[in-house]
Order: sequence, then C-alpha cells, then structure tokens
Amino acid sequence: MARLKPRELAHETAIQGEPDAAVTQLSALLAGGEPAAAASLAEIEAFRGQWPEMLQHAYVFLRKPDSVYAGNVFTDITNLVALAGVKTGAWSEIQTQATAIRSHLLAKPGLKQYVDGSSRSASGMDQLIELAKSRGKSIYVWDWSNHNALDEDARAAKFEAGVAKMAARKNEFKNKAERVSAHFAYARNVGSHQSAIRLYGEEGTESLDSFDTIAFVASGLARAGRTKEAWPVVEQAFCHWWPVDIAQVAPVTLLTDEGLRPLMTPERCEWVLRTPRGPAAEQAKKTKKKS
Repeated sequence: MARLKPRELAHETAIQGEPDAAVTQLSALLAGGEPAAAASLAEIEAFRGQWPEMLQHAYVFLRKPDSVYAGNVFTDITNLVALAGVKTGAWSEIQTQATAIRSHLLAKPGLKQYVDGSSRSASGMDQLIELAKSRGKSIYVWDWSNHNALDEDARAAKFEAGVAKMAARKNEFKNKAERVSAHFAYARNVGSHQSAIRLYGEEGTESLDSFDTIAFVASGLARAGRTKEAWPVVEQAFCHWWPVDIAQVAPVTLLTDEGLRPLMTPERCEWVLRTPRGPAAEQAKKTKKKS
C-alpha cells in the first residue's frame, strides 16, 4: 500500500472520526503553506461552533480557492461565512473581509471565475457581501442547485408534470427501485419538499443511496415540523455522504440548509465529526463483513 501524503493522511484522519487529531495535522499543514487545509479546519470549527476561528480559516482559503479541485468547496466555505454572520452578528467584519477578498480574486486572472458572475454559484461572494451589508436581512440562497422563483405549490405541480412525462415514456425504468429513486431525485431537482415528503410517506427512503436526495427529504420533514422523523433520515443519509474534494471532511449542508440546521445540536454536530464517513465508512463496512 502506498504511503499517504500528509494532506491525504489528515483527510483520512478526519473522515475516520478523529477530529482532534485531524485538527493537529491540518494546522501543521496550514502553517507549512497549504491553504486547502484552512477549508478543512473551517468545516470542523463550524460543526463545533467555533465561529471566530472558523472565520479566520475561511478567509485564508477564500483568498486561494484554486488550492482545491472542486468549486463547491468555495461555495461551502462562503456559506459557512454567511452562517457565522447569522450565528454571531459579525456582519461588519464579514463585509470588510468579503469585499477585500472579492477585490483580491478579481485582480488575479486565474481567480476571476470565482466572482465574475458567470454562474449563479460564482455570485456567492456578491450575495455574501449584500447579506453582510443588510446585517443578515437580505435574501440569501444557500443552495443554487435547485433554486428557482416558484412557490411550493408551483414546484409540486412541476414535479407532477415531470413524473407524468416519465410515466408516458415506455421502458423508462428497469424496475420500481429505479423509478422511485428517479422520482425522489426529480423532487429535489425542482426543489419541491412537498413532493419529497409525499414520496417519503409512500415509499420511505431505505432504497435511496444519494446523500443529497435523502438530506433533501429530511429537510422537507423538518420544515414541515416533523423533526422527530427528520433526524433518523439524516442518520440514514450520513452513511452515503462522500467528499468530492480532499478538502471536504464533513457534509456542510447539514449546517447551511435552513431545514436541517435547527436539528444540529452541539451533540449531533460532534457525532457527525466522530462518525466514520465517506471512504472511511465504506472501509469499515468491508472490514466488518470480513470479520
């Protein structure tokens, strides 16, 4: 087996559920000049409610977003800065820092893509600055992947129309499980929590293996006031979470999603950090089967 590089080792330590050891390793990497480590530290600190420390590490990373592979790390960290404002009211500092970071990125040809407005997610820094200016009162889109201007009834109607089209196409799905999975995914794509809840009541979520889709269902349940049902669904979703980038050490959406956020008590946040996830969870399953 190839020996892990320090950055890989720190990531593995984190997703194995050893946050304290990971913080030590990541801090050493950051001190050695690896800004990507700051993103991982910010995620851990956010789950621990260490907002001043989280903000400082977030600022370090946001000035060097090309230190990671996946652009959604930039989006996640921007959202965590917005969340820190909600939690602490440090809007003046956030406005100053975000404005300076935006100017810094625009001045670098290779970094303009993060703030030039060529995509909805790239406008995240502008959105953050506006949120800070308004002291948390302006509209803030936490998830651009399924955002639209339709109200819930219109989204549900769009979902029903889409499902009808799927049903009209012969041999669209190989089996019921594939059909159910596609319907859940479509509910998330159109942003209809109402439709996701209905599907949950009819089919449950045990056959689903997409973290994002299951978390969307949990968010819908929480938004509908069904919080006792929502958390077990989150726990089910957790085993399916997988990092896209080595900088990602935990599912940030649990904190930034407006439905899921109220579920995340300090105890549950620590549970997230101390539970094996992603590749570590998969390896644990394989080890368990062999024993």
